[in-house]
Amino acid sequence: MEHLYICEIKHKPPRWQDDIEDSQWLEVLRPFTAVKYLYLSREFASRIAPALQVFAGEVLPSLQNLFLEDLHPSGPVQGAIGKFVAARQLAGHRIAVSYWAGKQDG
Repeated sequence: MEHLYICEIKHKPPRWQDDIEDSQWLEVLRPFTAVKYLYLSREFASRIAPALQVFAGEVLPSLQNLFLEDLHPSGPVQGAIGKFVAARQLAGHRIAVSYWAGKQDG
């Protein structure tokens, strides 16, 4: 699988809790080794960004493009995404960060 969408389903209450730990996100993302395009909704970006920062070298090794529903997230999300991208760049894996309108492509 090359495209991975992590977003809330409209009109359905979320079934997950706000207290998901970074290590739990690691376990969720670890199997997706072939993903090249990651799409994060505004709501999930704030929860996943810290885990991406911490585990930059351990998850999504093929990732090339990160699409955010909110291209200019504020505060901690922006910092975590920036650190994730910088860590991947230092390892020789460039990642482009782009805006995503929140609809699945195809």
